[in-house]
Amino acid sequence: MLYIGANLTKALNSTKEGFFSCTINRNNRYREPLRVLAEEIKSWAKQKTGQGILTPQLLHSDSSSFNMSFKSYPPSILHEITTGDGFGITCKQWIPEGEKKPYPAFLINGYVHDVYCLPTEPRDMVRTLLDEGYETWLLQPRLHPTNPSNDFTMDDIGKYDIPSAIAKVCELHGPSVKIHVIAHCSGGLSIHMALMGGHISPVNIASLSCTNSSMYFKLTKLNLVKLTLPLIHISMAILGKDTILPLIETSKESYRQWILKYISRLMPRYERCTYDECTVVSGVFGNPYWHENITPTLHHWLNRQAQLTLPMSGLRQIAKIGSTGHIVNATGEDVYLTHPERIPLPTLYLSGGRSIVVTPETSLLAHQYMKLHQPGFKHKRVVVDGFGHSDVLFGEESYKKVFPHIISHMKAVEQGLVADSNAKN
Repeated sequence: MLYIGANLTKALNSTKEGFFSCTINRNNRYREPLRVLAEEIKSWAKQKTGQGILTPQLLHSDSSSFNMSFKSYPPSILHEITTGDGFGITCKQWIPEGEKKPYPAFLINGYVHDVYCLPTEPRDMVRTLLDEGYETWLLQPRLHPTNPSNDFTMDDIGKYDIPSAIAKVCELHGPSVKIHVIAHCSGGLSIHMALMGGHISPVNIASLSCTNSSMYFKLTKLNLVKLTLPLIHISMAILGKDTILPLIETSKESYRQWILKYISRLMPRYERCTYDECTVVSGVFGNPYWHENITPTLHHWLNRQAQLTLPMSGLRQIAKIGSTGHIVNATGEDVYLTHPERIPLPTLYLSGGRSIVVTPETSLLAHQYMKLHQPGFKHKRVVVDGFGHSDVLFGEESYKKVFPHIISHMKAVEQGLVADSNAKN
């Protein structure tokens, strides 16, 4: 851990002690220690990053002015799946109209927000894949709001959730089916854990496309600064046994949950929003997107209808991964990158060029790793200017600036698979 100034250390310790010294009254004397804590963090962050933290107040139209009458969404089939450790997850399946390609697409979201299935947007990833003729699957693992776990690690998703969902695809299509995997943020971490941990066979993977994620996870300077503080440990201590944080402003919450949300609102960030739900999420993770890149209707849907809760348990391991810079297991052991032989796949690593959570070094190092260890496969890296983190996939212009890179990678891989099949015959 980096050196923490004396004032900041004092603020952290006094605040932590205050959390448990008595029953918390929401209007009592702990507001002042929390405010002092936030000011010390901002001051320390400025010292470490060499710059001030920008916190403009972003204004959004009142929700009553939004056109929330969504375009009819393609019908899906919901599969309920019991994983190898007995946990219940779900997976959505969409079947395209007309001619169907033989290689299904399998989507894995990041830690927070659905980035693929967006009822407010006419050109999201699911609709794009269906228009291209791809049967599309969307994993809803144990960190998804519909299946929130109170105690899990990212290892669990790689070891149990992803293998169980892919087994369902194989059950319907046969054991030799090949799947295009598209993964974002923590979803990209998890698919690499599943592969490099030996939990799924690369035989069933046609291609791998990851956005702002890979086996590496290089955070921005501000997020690295936040990780040098014991904020995750304090946050989990505050929450106690109930580690699922309600996000909707009108939700009932315990005093422990209220404290954590109060602290998150005080955290430094690049942009500040008028939506409390967005403010809490960005306090925990940092801003997940640049607001100017997404539509107001999507912003409203994300914060008021889509993300009702935030399971916090997996953040312990995310913090270890962020500090290390690459995937490690829940205890911090380097058990994944030592197995490059388990990921013989064509890959696409895509980064946003306007960093807000992770930097483009995330895709650069992964691209170099794959070219070094798997030179016999096609590997591609793309940096798309103007995009940050999740806005690479749900930005208003993602359909024309980002999606074509993913689709062209999939089609190029398919041409190679067809050529290989013809050569064998």
